Amino acid sequence: MPTLEQFDRYFTGVILFLLPAVSVLASKGVVPVLVLLSVGLVLFDLVSKGHVHLPRLSRAPALILAAFLGWLFLSLFWSQLPEKDVFLVVRLFGLIVCALFLTESLRNRDEAARQRLLKVLGIGVLLGLFILLLENQADSPLTRLLKDKDFSEEVNPSRFNFGSVFVSCLGWFLLAQNADRLDLKKSLALLLALTAFPFFTASESAKLASILAFTWYVLFRFVPLPSTHVLKFLVLISFVSLPIASQTAWQAIGPQIPDNMPDSAHHRLFIWSYVSDMVMKKPLEGFGIDASRHHENSPEEGYVSIEKTGEISGQDDALPLHPHNAAIQIWYELGVVGVLIVLAGLSLLIDATRQSMIPGTGKNRKSDLLFQSTFVFLFIISMLSWGIWQNRWFAGLIFFAVLLFSFPLREKASRSAIATEKTVEPVIKA
Repeated sequence: MPTLEQFDRYFTGVILFLLPAVSVLASKGVVPVLVLLSVGLVLFDLVSKGHVHLPRLSRAPALILAAFLGWLFLSLFWSQLPEKDVFLVVRLFGLIVCALFLTESLRNRDEAARQRLLKVLGIGVLLGLFILLLENQADSPLTRLLKDKDFSEEVNPSRFNFGSVFVSCLGWFLLAQNADRLDLKKSLALLLALTAFPFFTASESAKLASILAFTWYVLFRFVPLPSTHVLKFLVLISFVSLPIASQTAWQAIGPQIPDNMPDSAHHRLFIWSYVSDMVMKKPLEGFGIDASRHHENSPEEGYVSIEKTGEISGQDDALPLHPHNAAIQIWYELGVVGVLIVLAGLSLLIDATRQSMIPGTGKNRKSDLLFQSTFVFLFIISMLSWGIWQNRWFAGLIFFAVLLFSFPLREKASRSAIATEKTVEPVIKA
């Protein structure tokens, strides 16, 4: 039977090392890889220790999680296609359970073991960044090799968008983890590199998200404001205002695309306004889980478009109706009840970014703000890009939460404080 260190070296470490590369070259593989990691850790604990570390949640997270899953199941009763949507709910439930077991297993490792895993993940991120640059700048040689495509065939660079976001998110998280150990020059160099990296890829959303994440860090690094409360307020305002703001913006711009507006931005504005108008019809309970894909005007295709005349219609080559905005999608599918539950969960996640603000140990604003910058990065992407229930995106968001709760800085700060007390105590007595 291998020891825990051997298991982490040849299983856990290998998966964490390969995960960034998988997100770039085969983004759909992120979900099975994370499930494999969770199941593998549970089986190892069961075989080696004779028991499994069951997830432990404090009262507030447990209530919020129970309310979220319960509301998802309840929404099946008024969803468009409940016989299909039930499989989505079961899948989301399975991913959340895997995340809980993965978090508990990683938290039960000692500090040295967790640091080794973070180093391996960091090396994997460097590999992922290299592959992303290679694929985006050298006409996708690895993708052509894996997919057996000739160089005369076109490879859409947007296929790497998820990898760009996923690897960037891991980079922000790891920078936050190591902020204490880096001097000003190294911190600034890495921060600028992370901010600039998306500009070498095709993901417009990642470019904007990286700028706003960088802005968040710089602004609150030098302005003495409670960044955690400000972040909660901005998230709340985003959820509350978007359905109305998007309709107002669309009425001002209209169906004709302005010369200075990208097509993708105009499309998003239209779909936000269209779905927001539907929100007003069922604001309390919403239209049910995954209703975005089973829009009532076109239940099988789930497409909606806008004609040159400004008329709305369903057609095969139109935009898919997931609204490219997590807040509006949750409003549309889960109503105000779902919005309140999600806001409560996001509030807890934002609180978790306050990793080093511990009484008696001082404050390390760098780490806290970098964790918050990671949150800002993912939040902006969620407001501009994939549907919230898409497998890889939902798994990516969950994996960020797993990392945040599995590799806390609080324990390191607490141990440091205890060690200081033990060192100082004999001197005082003397």
